[in-house]
Amino acid sequence: MKRHLCLFLFTPLIFYAGRLHAQAAFNTIEYIDANKIKAATSVHGDMLWNPALLELSDCEFPKGSGKYAGALTATWMSGNDASNKLHVSAQTYRLDGNDYWPGPLAANGQLSYATSQMWNKIWKINKSDIIAFKNLSAHTVANTPQVILEWPAKGNPYAKGYNGNTLTITTDMAPFVDANHDGTYNPIDGDYPDMQGDQMLWWVFSDDGPRHNNHSATTDSSTPLRIEVQACAYTYTRGTLLDNVIYYGYTLRNRSINDYSNYRLGLYSDMDLGYALDDALGFDSSYRMGIVYNGKNYDGNGSGGNEYGYSPPIIAITLLHTPGDNSSALQPTGSFMYSNNDFSGSGNAQCDTEYSNYMRSKFRDGMHLKNDYSLGAGSNGRGPGPDANYVFSGDVANQQQWSWCNASNTPVDVRFILSTGDYTFKAGTTAKVDFALLITDTSSKNTCHGLTYDGIRQLADTAWKNYRYNLPTSIATTNPAPGKSLHLYPNPVQNTLYIDDNDAPGEAEVSVYDITGNKILLPVTAQSHGVVVNTQSLAPGTYQLWYKTKIDRRGALFIKQ
Repeated sequence: MKRHLCLFLFTPLIFYAGRLHAQAAFNTIEYIDANKIKAATSVHGDMLWNPALLELSDCEFPKGSGKYAGALTATWMSGNDASNKLHVSAQTYRLDGNDYWPGPLAANGQLSYATSQMWNKIWKINKSDIIAFKNLSAHTVANTPQVILEWPAKGNPYAKGYNGNTLTITTDMAPFVDANHDGTYNPIDGDYPDMQGDQMLWWVFSDDGPRHNNHSATTDSSTPLRIEVQACAYTYTRGTLLDNVIYYGYTLRNRSINDYSNYRLGLYSDMDLGYALDDALGFDSSYRMGIVYNGKNYDGNGSGGNEYGYSPPIIAITLLHTPGDNSSALQPTGSFMYSNNDFSGSGNAQCDTEYSNYMRSKFRDGMHLKNDYSLGAGSNGRGPGPDANYVFSGDVANQQQWSWCNASNTPVDVRFILSTGDYTFKAGTTAKVDFALLITDTSSKNTCHGLTYDGIRQLADTAWKNYRYNLPTSIATTNPAPGKSLHLYPNPVQNTLYIDDNDAPGEAEVSVYDITGNKILLPVTAQSHGVVVNTQSLAPGTYQLWYKTKIDRRGALFIKQ
C-alpha cells in the first residue's frame, strides 16, 4: 500500500559515506559529445553519470581532458490526484531500485518489461547525417544512413530498437519532417528526423515500468504518475560560447486518468565538480539557474585524482521553459533546495513525502527553508529567519546577500533540487520542460572567495538567446543560385577542398560561411583547372561555399570531418 507519511529516523546503520555501486535493469549509455562537453545519458532518464562504471561521474569537461565537471542529474516528479493522494516518481543513484524505465506507456498507462527492453536504446544523430540524406537524388534502404532509416517515428516500417528488434510505432514519438505530408514516417519517401542543434540524442522513458521501487529494492512503495517523457539532448559546434552548452528538452505526456494538481518536475543533481567534497551552491532567480562552484580556492585534496586544482569551471542548470510559462510571462522557479549525503533532517529523502518536500522548499523532515544568513556566521537554511523558496539566492559578489561563500560555509558533497512551479497537469495532455547544462571555461576566478557569477551569467545569456530567438541551424541543400553546378571534392573534406573550374579560376572569389551565417576566412589558391581551399582550420561541421566570377555566382554545401 502507498504510504503518504514516513517515519523520520536518524539511521546511522544504513548511512553510506560514498555511493554504493548498484546495477540498474538496463545500463545503456549514449554520449552527447559534439562540442566541448562529453556527457553521458542513460535510457532510464538520469544523466551525467554511468552506473556501470566504478567512476560514476561521466560529464567530461573539457572533452578529452580526463576531468569531470558533473555527476548524477535525475528527474523527480510529484502531484496530487482528485482525492489529494500524492503521486511521486524520483530517481537517484538506484541504490534501492528504479522509478523510471525506457519505453513509452501503453494505452493502459503501463510499461511491460518486454516493451522496455525493446526501447532500451538512445538514438544519436548528427546534422551531417541529415545533410547527406537530403543531398541524395533518390532514397533507398541501402543508401539511407542507419539512424535515419531506423528512426523511432510514427509509422516507420524500418524502425529498430535495442539489439535490432523491430518497433511498431502507432503514436507520435520521435519528431520528424514529413516530406510528403502523409502523417507517417518513411525515409524512402524523403522523411527525415526533425533534429535540433548539430548533434542530437533522442530517447523515451516512463515512470510506470516493470517496477517502481526507488524507495525499496523489494517493494513498489510509491505510486507513479503514469507520465511518459519523450526526451532529447542537443548541442552546437560553433567555436563560440555555445560550445559550453547542452540543451535538454522533455515532452511530458500524462497517460493516466488523473488530473494532477500541484504538479512539479524537479532536477536532482549531485554535480561533483571535479573533487566531490569541496562544492558550494548558488542560485540566480533571473535565469532560474542552480549553480555549483568550488567552495575553496583549490579544487581537490592534492591526490591528483579528478580535480581541477586552482582553475575549475563553474557548472549550472537553467530552466528555459516550464509548464507554467505562457506567451507573456515566465513562471518563477518553484524551489531551489539542497540536501546532504546523510540521514539528518537535511539528508537523503526516504519516502514520497520527503521527495515532495524537497521540491517545495522544505527539508526532508518537513521544516521550511529559512533565510538565516549572517555574514561569516555559517548558514544551513534551518536557523532563524524568514521563509525562503531558494537557498543561497544572493549574488556571491555582494557580502550583504545570502551566499554559501559569504556565509563561510564549509564546502561539502552537496546536492541540489531545482523545481518548476505548480502546474495543473490534466489527463491526456502534454507539457514541456526545457533546460540547459552550462559549464564555463576553467579559470582561477571560479573559486570562493573572490568569485563572481559574471562568467556563468554570460554563458546563460548565450544559451537563452539561442533558445528563445531560434538562431538558424539548417541550410537548404539545393544550390542557392542559378547557373552551372559547382563541383566540390572531396566532400566530406578533411584539409583540402578542390573546386573544378576550367574557365577563369584566377578571377574567382570564394566565400565560406558556417551555418549561423558567419563568414570564415580561409586560404584560397588558384590553379589551372580550378581553386584549392585550405580547410584545415575549420571545426567539424557543415558549411556553405559561394563561388563568384564575372559571369555568375554559384553555391554548394560541404561537410568538414
